Amino acid sequence: MEKKKLINLETMTFNKIITSILCFGFALSAQAWQTADSTRIDRQVQVIKAYQPSISDAYKLSEMPVTKDSTAFNPDFKYNIVSTPVSLLREASPIEPAKTEGAPVISHTPGYLKAGYGNYFTPYAELFLNKAEKGNSIGLHLYHLSSDGKVKLSNDDKVDAPFSNNRIELFGTKILKRGKLSANLSYQRDAFNYYGAPDILLADSTYRTNRNDRKIQDQKFRKLAFQSIYANSSRRDLEYTLGLDYHHFSTKTNQKENLIALSGNFDQEFKKFQWQLESKLQYYSV
Repeated sequence: MEKKKLINLETMTFNKIITSILCFGFALSAQAWQTADSTRIDRQVQVIKAYQPSISDAYKLSEMPVTKDSTAFNPDFKYNIVSTPVSLLREASPIEPAKTEGAPVISHTPGYLKAGYGNYFTPYAELFLNKAEKGNSIGLHLYHLSSDGKVKLSNDDKVDAPFSNNRIELFGTKILKRGKLSANLSYQRDAFNYYGAPDILLADSTYRTNRNDRKIQDQKFRKLAFQSIYANSSRRDLEYTLGLDYHHFSTKTNQKENLIALSGNFDQEFKKFQWQLESKLQYYSV
């Protein structure tokens, strides 16, 4: 009996050992499987993909088509003109040939005069005189415009508001052997009255003359001018134009200005090039 119990005890102990070994082995296998799953490389290989068509480069043909026709065709036209006379109701008269005449001779008048008169007692007159002979000419110009009317101010006062514009001009042209000389001499005088200005403004020194410190009731502008130009007419030598200008300007309130200007324009053709030079020198004094 004791021997049978000993055998059962040994059998149970052996079964426990085997069971422990199997459990330990399953545990190691599970851990190894997890480790293998974590280090496994996941890759996909595409064995079949969508078709992608491609077109190769095209080459243009450089030859043009030519058609060769071995047969020739010449059309043959036959036609007739049937003329029918047309009777006219009127007989055509012969046309005389046109006659060519020379240009009409224009007779140049020595000048003309313009004159007029307007309201506010405003006379106007302008005279032109000119004489030309063999390319040379000389002329005179006179101009006058004035008014002697009155102006009604905002306070219903009527004040004198006269003005006058006058100009005299003498000009001429002389043809020389190798050039042309032109000159112009003129004098201009414009005058007008001050009106509507308060006495406190007229008391300013700007509106006074140096003579007796008298108040200025009117103003006058005077201008004297002279201009001369010489231009040569030679085509072989150097072409040039020389000019001289002078003008003097003054007022009743002693404002003055003087100007002297010299100018020169030169033109020369050299080796198929056209060379030009323009120059001007001016001097002002006030």
